[in-house]
Amino acid sequence: MAIDPVAMQRQLRLYEQLLDMGRIDDPEVLLRNGLEVAVEQVGATKGYLALFEAGAPVGEPPRWWAQVGCSGVERQAVEGELSRTIMRDVRESARAPGQGLLQAHQVVRILAAQGHPRYQGQHSVQFKNIKSVLAAPVGRVARGVLYLQDRAVGGVFGLEDERFLEKFVQHLGPFVDRVVLRETSSDGLDRELVGTSSEAQLLRATILRLAGGKDAPVCVEGPVGSGRTTVARAVHRHGLRARGPRIDQSCVAWPAGAAVDELFGVEGSVPALVGAAEGGTLILEDVDALSLDAQAALVAWLDSGAYRPRGGDAARQSSVRLVVTTRANLDQQAAVGSFHPGLLVRLQAGRVRVPALKERLQDVPALIDALGRQAATEAGLPWTELTAAAQAEALARPWSGNVAELVLALNRATVAVNGGRRLDVADLFPARVEGAGHSRESSGAGLFDPSRPLLSWRDWKHEAQGLYLRHALERNGGAREATWRALKLSRGQGYALLAEHELDVKPPSDAD
Repeated sequence: MAIDPVAMQRQLRLYEQLLDMGRIDDPEVLLRNGLEVAVEQVGATKGYLALFEAGAPVGEPPRWWAQVGCSGVERQAVEGELSRTIMRDVRESARAPGQGLLQAHQVVRILAAQGHPRYQGQHSVQFKNIKSVLAAPVGRVARGVLYLQDRAVGGVFGLEDERFLEKFVQHLGPFVDRVVLRETSSDGLDRELVGTSSEAQLLRATILRLAGGKDAPVCVEGPVGSGRTTVARAVHRHGLRARGPRIDQSCVAWPAGAAVDELFGVEGSVPALVGAAEGGTLILEDVDALSLDAQAALVAWLDSGAYRPRGGDAARQSSVRLVVTTRANLDQQAAVGSFHPGLLVRLQAGRVRVPALKERLQDVPALIDALGRQAATEAGLPWTELTAAAQAEALARPWSGNVAELVLALNRATVAVNGGRRLDVADLFPARVEGAGHSRESSGAGLFDPSRPLLSWRDWKHEAQGLYLRHALERNGGAREATWRALKLSRGQGYALLAEHELDVKPPSDAD
């Protein structure tokens, strides 16, 4: 079969254009370039490409748009030269695949609009003398429409033009989703992960890069209380799987030996978490707590995309993105054989580190404002801000419990003040539990010592909380993970309480 050099050159030119489009981060530039390529390839006289906000009703104007060949400059004038009815029908049909205009194919090709049973009565089609139209939906996140009108040479659009556009929008769609996610997610992420420090800005940029990319696994690393779970959820929320389920699971909570069955199921009795997360994201917190066998099972699943429940006859395919969190140094663990090296390799490209709060102290005032307002709203109270002394103390603290410690302090202080005045040092940082061992204070006897002046109810509860936490840790021999499970606390909550009460109960060497 002879090779057509013209067709080959055209194909190479298209590949070069697609590579260029994959590097574009501006939605308007991407739309313009993409539309110019489509118009050039099929020889259309006019083209229009519009993108809408996710979930926008059909009548809503597009957020971004581009046109080629139209005489109008404003969007409404441009649309006035085209068929709004056809574009609306494509959008509506894309929402219900298999119905309307989009049935067997993802491209609408109308050979003779003036004679089409649906459009021949449309005044706009007759008046504008529209002969033929190619149109297709674009993207998954912000659904758009690519519309091409009237072929410049050779009459109406042919079957080859339809096949080209169908393949072209398959390439263009992921590019569009990526740049739209980056553009629309940045505002929301600014509110979720507050801060103007270089560390906060780098973290947000990394999240958007990972979220908008392919389904490669992501590993969120950072100290306890820094917000690893918040970051993991942000990767899901700002990614292409945001409309799918999000399953969160703490690996610490699983009994020894149960992880593989929980992850991949037991036929007829235990549903697979991987199956529950189908089409979405599976977040495994504290992945380093998994046994090496469970980590190896994760590697096999990531490589094949398939899993077999225990006792099942057949493997099941899955489409799930994996996001894991850890406070451990995985490189060190892999070096000593306590973390699967194959799993570390598969997580490598998607690693993101959440900084400790002490590394971004300049963000503390903004965090206090955002988290304090949130605490007041949840308590049904007005937000009263901090005194200058409290602000200064907050900036001077080491925050060993990180953001989780700050959240606990603000929640407690907001409720205690009850909206009556601004939060002061004593509200945010009440006197810590003094002493160690089994003094009267640390054993609890001091709480009822008649020689002591009466404490406020808030201060008494705070002191009692610290004493009970010390008691629980000592009963468990200093094993913090066992204590958190017994007290039904998350890791972040437990370590934040340790920092708040400034307790330093040493765990045994094999604990934690």
